[in-house]
Amino acid sequence: MRNELAVQNPAPVLQDHVSGFLRNQVSVNTQGTYGRALERYLTWCREQGTDPARITLEQAVDYRADVQAHFADSSAALHVSALKSFYKLLKEIGILHLNIWAAVKAPGVPKTSQTESLDQDQLRSLYAKAEKSGQRDLLIVRLLYEAAMRREEVAAMPKDALTHVPDGWALLIQGKGDKDVKVGITDELAHAIAAWAKKTDSQWLFPGRTPDKHLDKRQINNILERFGIHPHQLRHSFVTAGLKQGIPIQDISRAVRHESIQT
Repeated sequence: MRNELAVQNPAPVLQDHVSGFLRNQVSVNTQGTYGRALERYLTWCREQGTDPARITLEQAVDYRADVQAHFADSSAALHVSALKSFYKLLKEIGILHLNIWAAVKAPGVPKTSQTESLDQDQLRSLYAKAEKSGQRDLLIVRLLYEAAMRREEVAAMPKDALTHVPDGWALLIQGKGDKDVKVGITDELAHAIAAWAKKTDSQWLFPGRTPDKHLDKRQINNILERFGIHPHQLRHSFVTAGLKQGIPIQDISRAVRHESIQT
């Protein structure tokens, strides 16, 4: 994947910062997707005679319409997401005074029910999409489903959360009400966590934009939105699968850390 975009005479502000923006994306798949989106956008701006550093809201909306005409809504939403993120970065580092793309609404992505459980075929498809997206995204999906974790628990998980217990492995996490709880996991998942933890010097399993910060739960939402699901669907699927396997509801309630069986 090319980090340097082959665009003739782009605005210097874009030329100087595109490669750094792409390298800041954790997932290699995201780097490729965002790189292609920015390359297309710069080409469009050049063809329209538009300075991307001074694009107007009307021009930005025109570009959104252009990508919607050529891509499905989910893909068009990724193009707009790339521009929103890129322009946000340029504003944060003082290159631009105005992020015009913050005012552009992303193309609609079909909504999914938070309580619609996934069947085995859907789960296999989800895992395949996540694996293609990158090791980080696959691990996030696995934690949400296999450990029935909440998105905020995954986002803020420290690297030292993995702990050995008498019957295997567990994650020590801070749940609701700041309660520390141990969540049992399989050996396979534990090894995947340990392998990923070696890839970063941060104290967090999933660092944010800087190593001293962890992912925001909204970023978890964005990752899963690309796969067409809601984060809570995975916890719900965990519960549904357990009930179908005949696991006592009391055990399932403890696994998902619900104090009330009614919940």
